[in-house]
Amino acid sequence: MLKKYSIPIILLLVFLSILLLVFNLTKKSAELELIEITPNPTTNSIRIQESVTLQFENITEEEKLSTNVLIYPRIDFSGEWSETKLTLKPDLYWDTEKTYTVLIYIDNAYFDSFSFKVVGEDELTEEEKNIIYNAQISELSEQYSELYKDRPWLEKLPIISDEYVIIFDFENEKIRIRLLDTEGLTSDEIEFFKQKTLKELVDIGVPQEYEIEVILD
Repeated sequence: MLKKYSIPIILLLVFLSILLLVFNLTKKSAELELIEITPNPTTNSIRIQESVTLQFENITEEEKLSTNVLIYPRIDFSGEWSETKLTLKPDLYWDTEKTYTVLIYIDNAYFDSFSFKVVGEDELTEEEKNIIYNAQISELSEQYSELYKDRPWLEKLPIISDEYVIIFDFENEKIRIRLLDTEGLTSDEIEFFKQKTLKELVDIGVPQEYEIEVILD
């Protein structure tokens, strides 16, 4: 009798094992949830340097490692795990009055998404205004440092005299020469002062092919 039923019993055990495996996988997938977002994006506007914390339920270490977060509009930010919480923080600050959309991917598959709005400029505290101002000054300083590195002659501008003013137009990246009180001058006199300013630019190291605009006052 034992020999008669041994094969069906083995098949039954294999079938039950497969069912149990499928059940556990399904249960695991169903349990993974994003259960809380702090601060609540549906009821609160985010402060410009406020962190956004995502609370997951039953997320595994493997799933944490495979989590990828995208934020649009694009912004530099960091993400840090603490147990089942993922905290998102901007490198500088969230832009005021902007709505950001957060997309969450786990194991290369879309998992969830949400949006949050940032406070408006009229809601900023003095400290937040200073944060934005200092960040903008720092960014401009870096830009100017690169500009001066490639154009050392910028340190010798502006040039101001009774006959003309020479400045650098940072916005359009070109040199502007303004000849002063030219109304009573002849064309030869104007050309003389123009050539004089151009020689000054050559003397301080400005390449002759550099874009220059001459304005007559």
